[in-house]
Amino acid sequence: MKEYICVNGDIVSSKEAFIPVTDRGLLYGYGLFETVRVLPKGPVFLTEHLRRMKNSLNEIGLNPIDIRAIKTMVARIIDANSLKNGSLRITVSAGAQENTNEDECYGQNVVITVKHGLPYVDACYRAGFRTGFLKCRRNADSPLLKLKTLNYLDNILGRQEAFRRDWDEGLYMNHRGYLSEGTVSNLFFVESNVLYTPDVNSGLLPGITRQKVIDLALENNIQVKECPLAPRELFSSEEAFLTNSLMGIMPLVAVDEQKIGNGKAGALTQIMTRQYNKLLEGFE
Repeated sequence: MKEYICVNGDIVSSKEAFIPVTDRGLLYGYGLFETVRVLPKGPVFLTEHLRRMKNSLNEIGLNPIDIRAIKTMVARIIDANSLKNGSLRITVSAGAQENTNEDECYGQNVVITVKHGLPYVDACYRAGFRTGFLKCRRNADSPLLKLKTLNYLDNILGRQEAFRRDWDEGLYMNHRGYLSEGTVSNLFFVESNVLYTPDVNSGLLPGITRQKVIDLALENNIQVKECPLAPRELFSSEEAFLTNSLMGIMPLVAVDEQKIGNGKAGALTQIMTRQYNKLLEGFE
């Protein structure tokens, strides 16, 4: 099946798609991306993803995106690839460097690619994820952690370490010794019917699904605490789960070979999963 890519609004085959090799996104990781789940009725929470991207572009000194124009591109690339269940990635790179001024870019590039299917199967949710703490610590003071930049090497190395150690995901602590996030996920755990998650100042990307879970919990009268959290609090918790845009809510059953709770998806995890899946029904 022929695959199509959207490059700056043009739909082209994957073999014909290109951006300049002098693009600063390629040379320096100067740019941003968003990964969006796609269901039969369309992209999930696309507006929220694009708003985050627009705000982040401003923070790194790049021109804002036209959200309406990007939505049109997304609809066209989904249609061109007959994508019903999978994901898409929206990448905005800084563009090629002007020879006269290293601080100036021209021609920001917007590239949208798609993938059919998801990396998480039903068996993952039934078994839950087994994780552990990575050797590398997050610098909670770095502004980059709050942005989804093209410089993703820390996360890649973290995932490589996790897979070498036969984990489904790797967890970071920050340089102060508090919980941070996973390589591709945000972390939640439950104690005494209170939902805990590391606050943004702990050094993490505030995920779209993370915020949806927080909102759903509050709507269902579940207390949420965003604050600095020590690893011992996770180890002693009753249940835990991970979130991201593609996995949704994933039970977390073990950390560093130690069971969390009874080693299965807990009651509150199941409640939040049902509530989150109801949100997705509008896209199915």
